[in-house]
Amino acid sequence: MSYFAVRRARGPAWNAAAPLREQALWTEHATFMNALAAEGFVVLGGPLGAGDEVLLIVEASGEDVLRARLAGDPWSAAGLLKIVSVEPWTILLDGRSAAPRHRDLLRRAYDAFNARDLDRALSTMHPDVEWPNGMQGGYVHGRDAVRDYWTRQWHLIDPRVDPQRFTVDAAGRVVVEVRQVVRDLSGTILKDQVVRHVYDIEDGVIRRMEILPAA
Repeated sequence: MSYFAVRRARGPAWNAAAPLREQALWTEHATFMNALAAEGFVVLGGPLGAGDEVLLIVEASGEDVLRARLAGDPWSAAGLLKIVSVEPWTILLDGRSAAPRHRDLLRRAYDAFNARDLDRALSTMHPDVEWPNGMQGGYVHGRDAVRDYWTRQWHLIDPRVDPQRFTVDAAGRVVVEVRQVVRDLSGTILKDQVVRHVYDIEDGVIRRMEILPAA
C-alpha cells in the first residue's frame, strides 16, 4: 500500500450561493466519505484555504484504485467535485500517527467482534490483557476472562462497534473514535452513541483498553 496526496476542486455543478452542507447530495457525499475514512482508505482530509479545493491523504494500492474508489462519491458523479491532481506521498515524519500496523490490528479486532468470531478477536490481545467490563464496571483480566465476558454479554444484548477515526494521545496510546450501537435480542436499538476506545499496544497486540466518552 502507498500514500497519495489528492487535490479535488469544485466542479461545474457546485452552487456558489449555497454553503457546504446545503449543496445537493450532501448527506450521501458525507456518508460515502465517512465510510472511506472509517475503512482507513482516507487517512486525512479537509478543505484547503477558503475551501475551493479539498486535500485528501489516501492509502491505496495504486492510483487507478484510488480514482475508481473516488469515482463512487456521489459528488463526483454529480459534477460537484473533480480530481485536480494525484501525487505519491512519502511520509518521513509523523508525530500523531496511529501506525498502520496498529490500525490494521484494531480493525481486525473490531471486525472479529462484530462477526462474533471469538478466536480471531482474542488473537489480537495479549494473554494478560486488561479489558473493561462495560456492563458491571471494572476490568476483566486475560483472554479467557474476555471470552467469558463477551459470551455472557452476547446472550443479553447485540452490540456493534464501528471505528470512525484513529489518533494517538500524548502518552502514545491509540485512541479510536467508534460508533457503538447496542440492540436487544429482538433488534430494538437500546443505545446509539459515539465513544472513545483507548488502547495500550505492546509487542503488536492489545495490552489494555479503556472506554471514555466522546471528546
